[in-house]
Amino acid sequence: MSVQSVGVMDALERRELEERQAAVRALLRYPLLTAVEPDPNAFKLVRRHARWLREWFAESAGWSLRVDNGLARLQKRVPGACDSTRPAVADRSGTPFSRRRYALLCVGLAVLERADAQVTLGQVAERVIVMAGEPMLARTGLTFSIATRDERADLVAVVRLLQSMGVLSRVAGDELDFVNSAPNSDVLYDVNRRAMAGMLVTPRGPSQIEAPDFASRLKRLEADMVPDAAESRRQAVRHALVRRLLDDPVVYAEDLTPDQQAYLASQRPFLVRRICEATGWLAEVRGEGLALLDPTGDATDLRMPEEAPMDTPRCCWPSISRRR
Repeated sequence: MSVQSVGVMDALERRELEERQAAVRALLRYPLLTAVEPDPNAFKLVRRHARWLREWFAESAGWSLRVDNGLARLQKRVPGACDSTRPAVADRSGTPFSRRRYALLCVGLAVLERADAQVTLGQVAERVIVMAGEPMLARTGLTFSIATRDERADLVAVVRLLQSMGVLSRVAGDELDFVNSAPNSDVLYDVNRRAMAGMLVTPRGPSQIEAPDFASRLKRLEADMVPDAAESRRQAVRHALVRRLLDDPVVYAEDLTPDQQAYLASQRPFLVRRICEATGWLAEVRGEGLALLDPTGDATDLRMPEEAPMDTPRCCWPSISRRR
């Protein structure tokens, strides 16, 4: 084989590696990708390397990946339901969602599940009002109307979040006119049912859960089923560690369980190398923990400062960046 041929093969291998790394970072930032939203180029990369991505995420983190010609959905789950560091945000303002907006998101999805292929913002509002008035929901204290500007803004924030995820695509109209209650204002959307069906990510369906209260129901809903075998328990520990390292740029040893601490102490070089090779991130190992930094910013919603001293105290270290 000629030197030129070897050079071409090396270049192709480097390109394939870079594409895979970009696809991994894209899925970590946008676990739900359509051919249009939020990044069509990333969706093309994910489709191109779907087989490798499925195997890597399944083996490394225990996450499944579904890819077809119109949707890529990484079944990405955060380490715990109490994590409040990555809230949904209201489009450009960056304002975290309130409990009311989260409730409206759930009710809105239930409304869209029963909607036609196209729906207007006014129709969504009317049906949300009706559904929120049902006795079971009314007993929770949730009320909704579109009488005030703030109430209309809440609904629009939910709709725009669904647009950013590809569940809704605006055909005509302007949400701001609806918020300002302009005469004859309304917005028409296409509904992407495949994207909507991929919104819920749980190990089991909610209808299969029986529990006396909401906290118990939520705990059972997100709990992994781990077979009582040594290798299965070891795999569960590895998956939990990798999920933490993929989600959080900084992981402190003291925040891990004893099993996770022991696994990290013995397998840290292997874990770090595997994640860095797949993502293109840079590792910083310290006595108190481990940082994995994304120099591209692709998978990070807060950028790392240009300069950060090595003796940065513990209270400041987590603030250098955060992944979604």
